[in-house]
Amino acid sequence: MKLKNVLYALIVLGLIVSAYLTASKYDSAILACPNSGLINCESVITGPYSAIAGVPLSVLGFILFLLAAYMLFKNETYVFLWSIAGAGAVLYSVASQILQGSLCIYCLLLDIIILVTIFFSNMKPSSNPAKPTPAPIS
Repeated sequence: MKLKNVLYALIVLGLIVSAYLTASKYDSAILACPNSGLINCESVITGPYSAIAGVPLSVLGFILFLLAAYMLFKNETYVFLWSIAGAGAVLYSVASQILQGSLCIYCLLLDIIILVTIFFSNMKPSSNPAKPTPAPIS
């Protein structure tokens, strides 16, 4: 399987999870996650760290994956910058969940998708290495 196909699959998965979390933020009835104890998705996606400048993190995640799709399709030069933004998003997400004392399994899934996407997006496609030429026999 080509590296680009793996990246596209990860991006689509990231878009789906981000869209689900965004919908869940506005209608917690569709959220399929425990809402008490350590695992408390509702608390995380509606908590004090769930938005930056009023924009929900899930919307920012959706935008992040749209940018990844665009860069993969048009220009792979900026993948490193996307990786920095993605790593920052993961750090913020994990730190906010720790500070809040609750975990969201979908948020953590999205963090994992971002990290795996960063890993694969910074891999160079393997080229066909030249076959080594045998040493001349003397």
